Amino acid sequence: MLDSSWFVALMQNAALLVVLVFVYDLLARFFRRQTLAFKLLTGLVLGSIAVAVMLAALELPSGVIFDTRSVVLSTGTLFYGTIPGLIAGAIAVVYRASLGGPGVVMGVAVCVMSVVVGAAWRRWRQVARRDPSVLELYLFGLTVHALMLALTVTLPWSIAAETLGDIAAPVIVIYPLASVLLGLLMIDQRRRRRSEQALRESEERFAAFAGHVPGRVWIRDRALRYLHVNPQLAADLGRRENELIGKAPEDLWEPDVAASARALCERALRGEVVDVTERWPDDEGGYYRSLVFAVHGKGEATLLGGLMFDITAQHEANEELERRAVRLRLTAEGAVLAMGNIVERRDPYTAGHERRVAELAVAIATRMGMSGGECDGLRLAALTHDVGKISVPAEILSKPGRLSAIEFELIKVHAQAGHDVLQTIAFEQPVARMVLQHHERLDGSGYPSGLRGDDILPATRVMAVADVYEAMTSHRPYRPGLPTDVAVAELRAGAGVRYDAQAVACCLQVLGEGFVFTTN
Repeated sequence: MLDSSWFVALMQNAALLVVLVFVYDLLARFFRRQTLAFKLLTGLVLGSIAVAVMLAALELPSGVIFDTRSVVLSTGTLFYGTIPGLIAGAIAVVYRASLGGPGVVMGVAVCVMSVVVGAAWRRWRQVARRDPSVLELYLFGLTVHALMLALTVTLPWSIAAETLGDIAAPVIVIYPLASVLLGLLMIDQRRRRRSEQALRESEERFAAFAGHVPGRVWIRDRALRYLHVNPQLAADLGRRENELIGKAPEDLWEPDVAASARALCERALRGEVVDVTERWPDDEGGYYRSLVFAVHGKGEATLLGGLMFDITAQHEANEELERRAVRLRLTAEGAVLAMGNIVERRDPYTAGHERRVAELAVAIATRMGMSGGECDGLRLAALTHDVGKISVPAEILSKPGRLSAIEFELIKVHAQAGHDVLQTIAFEQPVARMVLQHHERLDGSGYPSGLRGDDILPATRVMAVADVYEAMTSHRPYRPGLPTDVAVAELRAGAGVRYDAQAVACCLQVLGEGFVFTTN
């Protein structure tokens, strides 16, 4: 029977097993694990631990050395690889052979068997690519140590039975558990190394990405201190990247610049994704687009991320485009007014008619809630709605009496003629169609196409109301201007029949509020 000294020996062996795990982890931090040098060093360390456990071995009364080298060599080979296992096995075999004794054959055989089973199990179960379960580790340890007990047949017969009786219980009960515990430690270390490697690779990818972003990239903590800056930001500030880490806005900029940066960050900490374009109050006064957002952890913002892009050139280009657009719009409107002036010179009795229609039409459209773009298009259409009269003989336009049927048919051509003149101009709104339709009526009684209802553009329906009111209240060659109540009565009678009911209602509201034409 064994006394309590074997527990002491086993504890010493267990301590050496733990040392093995941490020494391997240390090596893995300084060497690439796929290199031959790393494998050689690992094999030497594994072999040294195997020798160490034999130095701390318990010698049985029969002279047989009892230790945990089987656990070291089998589990080490299982996790560290065949080459380290072979190196360690060779070291262990040489050392055990040098010790001699009646159990030398079994001792050498156990070393060889442990490495062979570890290598075979590693290949069979693809342990290099996956982490074995607790059950698998236990079955592995049980297999190794069942074979170890079987190798007692290599002992001299005079001590084989006694030795088997002494070691059977701890070998078949404790050693598989030791293999499980050692394996779990190795799995934990391996997972931690994988996590650390994944984190390093993620950081490297992020740094490489941030380094190529054509702008400033940064990460701050809740106190707004820099945790990461990209090379562009460091270069813009004239400092090295490590000089900015830990710095708050007030440590780097003048008070007004720091206050602007802090305001953006505080908005992001309150949950807003800040996306602003502003003139940055630095020496150069450039325009920047800033994106600031919070990175949340456990329900609250723990970090802030930020991007800043210098858009000064783009901003200046946009301003120049806007200036050109304004000039182009003014040029187009000037051309429109010029065409209106031509018509007025040929028809002096209707001078100012188009401008007055434009004033009233825009007032009605505004009351109806039309957009600014729609009102602009309506104004241009109203300013040119009679431009087609340039194709009508002047004597017909200024005829003091009523027109004949033929003359009226010639007058009706002006809607199509105006459309043909304007359709080549690229207005933002369908100005040419409005001009074409300005004499159409909801009931189909208008011209030139007899359109009905929604086939007539909304803006055109507004212009028609304004056109009727202005035409009835203004002087014409064949009659004086009619009283406003007559024009209002016409609009009321035709609301919902010939004229758009909402446009009529808004027109009457505008007139009731004291609308006055500014153009005589």
